[in-house]
Amino acid sequence: MRSKIVMIVLLIGLAQGLWAQAQRSTAIQNQDLAWDQVSRIRTHQKIDVQLQTGQKLKGEFVEANASGILLRIKSDKSMNISREEILRISRRSGGRAALIGLGIGAGVGAGIGASGVAFAGSSDTGMKRSEGAAIFMLPLGLAGAVVGRLTGINVTIYENDAAKTEKKK
Repeated sequence: MRSKIVMIVLLIGLAQGLWAQAQRSTAIQNQDLAWDQVSRIRTHQKIDVQLQTGQKLKGEFVEANASGILLRIKSDKSMNISREEILRISRRSGGRAALIGLGIGAGVGAGIGASGVAFAGSSDTGMKRSEGAAIFMLPLGLAGAVVGRLTGINVTIYENDAAKTEKKK
């Protein structure tokens, strides 16, 4: 009886050890896949790099290899940054933000035009609500797209495991 209990405890311990090893292996593979995204960044793409120390660098991407990246800070100054030092790499995306701005602006324009707020002070214009919506959708949609393009959205390309655990806290 005693030997069966010892055997069960050993098997449970072995199973936990194997499970933990599999989790570490999966985490390493996920980090390698995430780093693969870094090697696909276009040369001369403007990126933001946040280091483990909290320092933030902005510059142009030059190249990446398994050990780190080369970032051009100024036209005459480049910097090698090791993979272990990097917490997060991101880039600005104006295209996605422009589409979001277009949708919001067009929606607001349609709402204003359909509600007739713009025509409230005048006498009967003979205009249907759908026509009013169409009139305001275009200019406000374009204005939203321009604002979205100018402001942009930060898109994370790579995030170190330390950054992911920091977010969960």
